[in-house]
Amino acid sequence: MESVIGTFVVFLLLAALVLAVLGREERVGVMSGPAAIGVWFVYLVHADTVVTAAYVETGRVDAIPKSVAFIAGGLVIVAGFALFAWATRALVNQGDFEGLRARRLVTGGPYGFMRQPQNAGWALMLLGVAIAGRSLISLALVAIFVAFVALLGRLEARGLAVSFGDEYERWRSRTPSLPFVPVT
Repeated sequence: MESVIGTFVVFLLLAALVLAVLGREERVGVMSGPAAIGVWFVYLVHADTVVTAAYVETGRVDAIPKSVAFIAGGLVIVAGFALFAWATRALVNQGDFEGLRARRLVTGGPYGFMRQPQNAGWALMLLGVAIAGRSLISLALVAIFVAFVALLGRLEARGLAVSFGDEYERWRSRTPSLPFVPVT
């Protein structure tokens, strides 16, 4: 359990630092390479925390059979990976990247029906790990990740609005954050 607490503290510190840096950078519509790498490092540290928590005894729901949890969690992981991979492919194929920065707004593929499909896919993979591990602690950590991604999404939206202007606003006005959630 100490390792879970330790990596969670590292996640919180890194997340706060990355959000602070991005808050400064997104005001001018630019995310630096180090900031983008920092975001992914936060994701990896958090994923390590979720996986570690999923396999400690504390917070485990033993009433759910291991085999049922493993199959259900595995299916959620596969669905999350498929969404993440589809979104990544859409970004690579449609983004016209210069370094880490897209020169075109990606609105096709999964971006046609949700604004942050990579993050949704990643969150689904983490949720699958929590289900497979039958872990309430991992489930809580997934909820914390979703809150982090919501904050990150707001910062990214500012940068996208600066970079893509009216095109971004039109896409945002017709595309929900998540499928089946009204556009806000």
